[in-house]
Amino acid sequence: MPIDFNCPCGALLSADDSRAGLTVSCPNCNQVLEVPADAPLTAEPLDYARSGGTITSGPVASPRGGFVIPPDTIPPKLRKPGLPPCYLVFHTRGAHINASFDASPVLQSLADAFAKKLRKRYDVQIVQQAPPDAPSATIRLVQVDEGNRFLRYFLTFFAGKTILEIEGRTTNQTSGQQFFHETHKGITGVIGGSALGLLKVSGKALGTKVAKKLLK
Repeated sequence: MPIDFNCPCGALLSADDSRAGLTVSCPNCNQVLEVPADAPLTAEPLDYARSGGTITSGPVASPRGGFVIPPDTIPPKLRKPGLPPCYLVFHTRGAHINASFDASPVLQSLADAFAKKLRKRYDVQIVQQAPPDAPSATIRLVQVDEGNRFLRYFLTFFAGKTILEIEGRTTNQTSGQQFFHETHKGITGVIGGSALGLLKVSGKALGTKVAKKLLK
C-alpha cells in the first residue's frame, strides 16, 4: 500500500509502505527525505494556513483573506450507483491562495467535471483515502491566484490572468499510477470578468483533463 506524504517544497510524494523509514529523494527539489511510517494525506476541511511565515489550523488562507475548503460530495446527478466506484481525494495542505474570496467552488467545479467525464464508467465518490489499487485520482491544490483585478476590469484580451495549479496522481488497473502537474491560466476576452468565474472554468478544464488521464 503506498504512503503519501509531502516534501517541504510542497511536492506530493508516494512510496510503497515497504520503504517506511528509508530515505528517498524528492524529484522536484532533490531534498532527501525519510518515508514516514504511516502518513496518509487527508481531505479534511481543517488544513494548514500560511500567513506571515507561520502555520495555523483552519482553512487554507492568505493574508488577503481568501480561503478554500475541499469538496466532500459529488452532486447526485453526476453519481452512477451500481457502476464500479472511482475515488477522488483532495489535499490542500500548503497551497498558495492569492484571492480575496472563498475559492472553494473552484475545487467543486473540478470535482464535478471529473465526475461528469467518468460517469459512463464509474460512480465517482470523494473520500479521505482511496482503497489500494482502486481507480482513483489524488489531487493536491498547489495554487489559486485571482490575478490582477485592475487589468481584468479595465483592459481586454490577455489581461488579468488567473491561475489554478494542481498536482497528484491517477491510479487504474490498466496503466497503474501516473503522476501529473497541471497549470491552467484563465484570461478574459471582454472588459470585466469575474476571477472566481474564470477560476471555475479552469477547475472544469483540469477536472476533465485528470479524468482523461485516469481513462488511459
